[in-house]
Amino acid sequence: MKKVTEQCFLITAAVITLFITPSLARGEEESLLHRDTLVAFHIINSPKDPGVSWLLTNWLSQIKASKKFLPEQKHAFSDLFKIMPKDIEGGIINKDILVIIAPVPSNSNTLKDALFKIIKKIKPLEKFNYKEYKGYYRADETKLRLSGFAVSENYVILTSNSGYIKQTVDILKGKKQRLSDDSRYEEIMALLPSKSDITLFANNKDRGFSKVLKEWEKQWKMTVFLSAPYLDSMGLSFDVIDGDKIKGVFIFKCLQKEKIPDVLDDAKFLGEVFRRKFAKEKIKYTSNVTLKNDFVFLDLEASGLKPLWVKLFNQ
Repeated sequence: MKKVTEQCFLITAAVITLFITPSLARGEEESLLHRDTLVAFHIINSPKDPGVSWLLTNWLSQIKASKKFLPEQKHAFSDLFKIMPKDIEGGIINKDILVIIAPVPSNSNTLKDALFKIIKKIKPLEKFNYKEYKGYYRADETKLRLSGFAVSENYVILTSNSGYIKQTVDILKGKKQRLSDDSRYEEIMALLPSKSDITLFANNKDRGFSKVLKEWEKQWKMTVFLSAPYLDSMGLSFDVIDGDKIKGVFIFKCLQKEKIPDVLDDAKFLGEVFRRKFAKEKIKYTSNVTLKNDFVFLDLEASGLKPLWVKLFNQ
């Protein structure tokens, strides 16, 4: 139970932190991701937002205090945080490829230098050059771990698979087969709050998301959503009010109406998982599960989260 709940919060924190280690609903805006993306996330990083600013500031503090990073990497993180893009989108492709896309800040040289120092390890980086995109990648690429980047005048692409950078470039230039062309994405995004800080979309086409979730559940050694194979899609939205409080909503769409009771039960179970974890951490928490037009909603609020955020960042 403990591992499951901490992983749920890590997923939320990862939407912020995945930009380096890595959606607000786009509404009528076009997604930059391919429509085969299984899990998509999007963050709006506004300096005026007290919640996001608190999280980023404290995450950077934990990085500076950590022994996992070299001094030059810590300086690189500091430089990167100063020019962090305000609009960051990313996704999981084919279960094991992670990609992050963001607009290039005005100081692109600082961006390139910071990413180079953060991604490199003992082995030298290999150069990447495709069309107008240039960057570097590590030869020891691993699943869902950022190991390369490429930058143009407009976008920066980070990925766990250097080969996928080329596909991402082609998608950006061709503007074809994007996630926002998928009716599942449009439907879920329209139901999520329009001003959330963090949004996640899961596409269960051909049971893609349920297969990813099954892999995660093996690591957690527990099934958290038994009816996942019956889902059509899922949405998740979080508004970080400040460093202490969040409001969120999960939305589940079922493939078959007769399976809706199963999805309802699983949503209630997920809410109970959060409740038990929060109670143990002495965090105030409320949730409510409702059914609206064949969509299952799990609304939740929690306060007193600062100690838990710090614990997650320390991991």
